[in-house]
Amino acid sequence: MDKNRFKNEVNQIHIPEKEISESISAGIKRANQEKTRRPNRIKRNIFISGAAAILLLGSGFISPTIQNVLADVPLFGKSYQKFHDFIGQNLVQAQQVTELNQKASCNNIDVTATSVYFDGGVIGMTFKVKSDTRKDLDDERLSLESTVFNGGRKWEIASVSDMKKTDDGYIGYIQIGYPDKEIPDQLTVPVTITSINGIRGKWIFNIPAKKLPYRTVKFKQNNTSDQIKPKRVVIGKESTVIDYVVTKSPYEGVRIDEVTDDKGREIPYFMGNQKLKEPKRVGNSVQQEMRVILGKVDKDTKYLNIKADTHKGDSDKTLPLQKTPAVLSADHHDFKIAVDQIKKNGNKLVVDYHLKDMNRSIIDIDSMKEFLDTMSLIDSAYQTYEEAPNGHSVKGNVTKVLDKKKLRFQSVFTIDGENFSLDQNSLYVQFGYLSGYIPNVPLKPVKVKLTK
Repeated sequence: MDKNRFKNEVNQIHIPEKEISESISAGIKRANQEKTRRPNRIKRNIFISGAAAILLLGSGFISPTIQNVLADVPLFGKSYQKFHDFIGQNLVQAQQVTELNQKASCNNIDVTATSVYFDGGVIGMTFKVKSDTRKDLDDERLSLESTVFNGGRKWEIASVSDMKKTDDGYIGYIQIGYPDKEIPDQLTVPVTITSINGIRGKWIFNIPAKKLPYRTVKFKQNNTSDQIKPKRVVIGKESTVIDYVVTKSPYEGVRIDEVTDDKGREIPYFMGNQKLKEPKRVGNSVQQEMRVILGKVDKDTKYLNIKADTHKGDSDKTLPLQKTPAVLSADHHDFKIAVDQIKKNGNKLVVDYHLKDMNRSIIDIDSMKEFLDTMSLIDSAYQTYEEAPNGHSVKGNVTKVLDKKKLRFQSVFTIDGENFSLDQNSLYVQFGYLSGYIPNVPLKPVKVKLTK
């Protein structure tokens, strides 16, 4: 049989394109999921997944039908894989990432937006960065800075950006956990890249994003005493959004620690602690609407179990400098700072003090010194360091350990010697820093039904 006739005969064979494509994608997906959990099985999975390809490709030719199927299989989601974005990686394998070709140039650097996805409450996008003339682009720092939706604090908190080197340039990456209460079905994301490897500029894009199919489960607010009350769950293709209301005391922290499905499997934690609205006072408590973004929840999941915990935070304290000696006390434990004396010496302010009732089994001397380094000075007209404008505060100090056994310390602040007045300034202590050393208290688990 000659070569042409052989090819013609092969092309007459029915090839189940959909089944092959789905099998290859499933194999790739399984291999990538196994990578994070069972390293010893990676080689076996990849070998089995690749066996069919070896049989098909080893003879030196591929039929046009099979060529089309293999051409449709994504290239393993390498762009998103480089940034450990498993949502994007799995969506690439499912062919649900939108390809882009938006280009912007500035300072002889070309940036092209290459892809975007919008799943649940997560938006991810990739960029190709290249320059034929800028040798200073090759920097080991590999940094990319950007603003989305024209900046704003909530968008700054909700987004991350990064960059990786490739054989022919760089790949840029931006990911956003949507921070607004209502998540639209489609939108245009204004993106401005402001720095690439330290090179300032403006690379401006308008990225169209359409949300993939999803399901929403809403819950009525009951009158239970639960400190966490779910409001809605948005189940996307590869991600899950849980919006909930937290009721707590003003200096209490409540956080979701773990979410499991009806089979006891933990849902991967992706992004949390997003504040959807400003907190509001309800009697002696504070209510806060929050959002947490998790990984994939299977379609047949009947319910989720939310495990949360709480910890008591301490309020910040101030001590007028002229009112010494004196003692500053934390709110929720016995720890105290006893200020012995304060001396002004030119452009230095020296504070001598000792610690009382410090539990050394919870916090060691080095960690305590780190906490003491955060003490500041503020104008007594203001309540907190954040409220004090420039010129009305002194941030941080240099702390020395004078006596480990007796827990005696000295903090030295650099001040404007001529204009600084002891009568008009206070010592500012952020006792909330110590909350991380106080054990958290588990809350009663909350069960969230996903089916009627």
